[in-house]
Amino acid sequence: MSSLDRLYRDVENLKQQYKGLAGGPQLALSSIENGSIDSKDADGNLKMTIGEQDDGGNTINVLAGPTPPTPTGFTVDTDYGKFILHWSGDFDGEALAPSDWSRAEVHASQDPFFVPSRATARGSIVSAAGGEVTIGVLKGPWTVKMLAWSQAGKMSAPSAPVDVEVPSYGDIVLEEIDAATTLIKNAGEMLLEGQQTLA
Repeated sequence: MSSLDRLYRDVENLKQQYKGLAGGPQLALSSIENGSIDSKDADGNLKMTIGEQDDGGNTINVLAGPTPPTPTGFTVDTDYGKFILHWSGDFDGEALAPSDWSRAEVHASQDPFFVPSRATARGSIVSAAGGEVTIGVLKGPWTVKMLAWSQAGKMSAPSAPVDVEVPSYGDIVLEEIDAATTLIKNAGEMLLEGQQTLA
């Protein structure tokens, strides 16, 4: 076989291999250098970017998705200078967390009619299975609500409010003073009874 025949055969083999690649999925055989892959919907709207982002970082950035359901099934315990929120991981209407779940956010204010905002955000639970968070606050009445965020930055409707009364550390001191006063009073009465007995 001449060199020309071998060259012709190699070219034909390469053509066949190219045809096989062109008809199948390409992403598994691809790599990205200093770039990204964009995922769009049927109308051409960008929904997700995989790879390099605008700030130079590399990650999966979800830009669109469903609004997450509202968290429900949480309880709030109080202690001196704080409250502890326990969330069961349940959602309104027995819904499931979306695939682009981000976090459940705890909001609290001493205004019982507050609207959740950055100013009222107190902590987060990042697991869609639930959890608890402890939040230090001032003494007094507090209204607590929860809402959920998706990775696309969509916020759920806030939950129904839960009202609690948080005691302060000053209440501990007052309780100890009252207890000490009671002990002193009892000791004084015992001493008086002892003196009367001796007399």
